[in-house]
Amino acid sequence: MDADEYFPLSGVTRTHDQVKRIYDLYDMPANFGLAIASGPHRDTPEMQTPVFRWFDLHLKQQEPKTGIAAVKMFLPLALKVFDKIPEDQNNTCIQESFVPAAPCPEVPATAKAWLVLKDKWMTDLREKCFAGCPDEAGPPEAIRVFSEDSGGNQCEVYEIHSQPFALSRICLMRKAGVRKPREIVVHVEDGVLPDGPAVREIMNRFGTPGEAVQAVFVPRDAGPISQQTQLRRRYMLVGQTLDGMRVWDIRWAVQALRAMDGFDKVPIRLEAEGNMGVNALYASLFESGIAGLDLRRIAASHMEGPDYLNVLRILDIPEAAAIAASHCALRLQPSKAEGGNSSRRSQNPRG
Repeated sequence: MDADEYFPLSGVTRTHDQVKRIYDLYDMPANFGLAIASGPHRDTPEMQTPVFRWFDLHLKQQEPKTGIAAVKMFLPLALKVFDKIPEDQNNTCIQESFVPAAPCPEVPATAKAWLVLKDKWMTDLREKCFAGCPDEAGPPEAIRVFSEDSGGNQCEVYEIHSQPFALSRICLMRKAGVRKPREIVVHVEDGVLPDGPAVREIMNRFGTPGEAVQAVFVPRDAGPISQQTQLRRRYMLVGQTLDGMRVWDIRWAVQALRAMDGFDKVPIRLEAEGNMGVNALYASLFESGIAGLDLRRIAASHMEGPDYLNVLRILDIPEAAAIAASHCALRLQPSKAEGGNSSRRSQNPRG
């Protein structure tokens, strides 16, 4: 569709051009085509007709029917199997049985044993969970797109690209004239990229910056909740997760702040809640120089928190928090929604 909000046409044509080369290599260009119809993300007769013709010609090896489109042969009620969902159904949790999660580790008996365990966890996280993150290459460029002085405070908005196609913004608030602040407090949020009007609203929410710089950072793809399923699916199709790349975005934001004039040695503290709090937690494991974490209402386990590739085969959120606490000040407020089968760490006293 030419107005698809989930799969933009530019991405479809880019994929088409790449796949077409494979068909050309096998001298079968006629077996591959591209159908485009007008409208948003919908399965319309205009799209069904060329697809069914392709099925007839290349899969059934028969002359395509003309003008055929999908016809509903049954009413939804006629397809109903159970009057009541069985009590022992496992459709909603079958994925938990595919690969066993890592057992809850014993508390290391010595400091040396803890270092060995921590190093193993970090190696596994780099190689098995976040290997899809880009290779670091030079200091990130932050481009100022908005600046305003109001009531003795200076507000600035910077754009950064953690990847060529991944736009994020950092909103900075500080007292006018303060060049070397006491600390930088980065509020990692899941919302709209801040622009001019949004900056003023953020100023009112956080009040006077004082001797610290207040920064608001919104990672990639923080769109409406109705689009999150499609976004998450899109990243998984290419061997990554949306929240895994948001961890990278937070790291890149910290590096962008470090590269700004006068900020290279200023302590940075991350504040976040919910899934963004967990993302900030993992970002702190890979990014040196983060002095503190203030995380609110975060999940006790990845069974209900953000998803990263393979993470439960290595560790869970309590172990990640233990690693973070070994190198920065950590203030943690877990989510109240715990218990039942939602968290495999519900019996863990360290959770």
